[in-house]
Amino acid sequence: MQQYLKYITALLACASFWVGLSAQEKPAKLMERFQGQMQAYTAVEMHIKLSGMQASGLAVPSAESQIFFQSSDYALISEELEVYVQGGVKWSYMPGIAEAVVAENDASNGDLLDNPLILFSPSFSKFYKLDGNTVSGSRDGEATTEILCRPLDKRAAYSALHLVLRQRDLQPLYIKLMAIDGAWYQIDITQFTVKDAPFPVARFNFSPEAHPGVYVTDLR
Repeated sequence: MQQYLKYITALLACASFWVGLSAQEKPAKLMERFQGQMQAYTAVEMHIKLSGMQASGLAVPSAESQIFFQSSDYALISEELEVYVQGGVKWSYMPGIAEAVVAENDASNGDLLDNPLILFSPSFSKFYKLDGNTVSGSRDGEATTEILCRPLDKRAAYSALHLVLRQRDLQPLYIKLMAIDGAWYQIDITQFTVKDAPFPVARFNFSPEAHPGVYVTDLR
């Protein structure tokens, strides 16, 4: 009788495990909902903070940036670098050395480090595969869901990308990148604001005239 009870208990435990897995939303479906939501927003402003650990064991210098985006246009503003993308044009401005580079914007670039909006785009699946099941967790008292993504390009500088969303509204909380050299980087989204109206067009344009003395390199 005791052996029979142990057998039944084991069966129930297995059943509970599989029911729990089936109740989880599949990563592809969740990613589709998340990207659809991001695409539907009129405009978004995000504040992000970078941290991490180098392969040597030294901490990555903390850095903060602002990102503004709507549709396929975006601007990234930090102390060391400003990037402005509108349509097919991309400006990169380095305030410290008063130099700016203008080039054609490659919207098909799937590298998150070069194209931060790829994570919010349906074309993400062309460059990354979703690995395993979603993982539930919590942060600051809020339930979270983690999606593990791996770049299809074997030449990518990182081997895995962890996207963590707040369960109740799919707001992105942070992204963790695992570099192939053993380093890791975490991008915390410290502020996420959905705008009711589009940003002015000037938000995504760099004006050399407004930066006297800047040296411009045109690669178009």
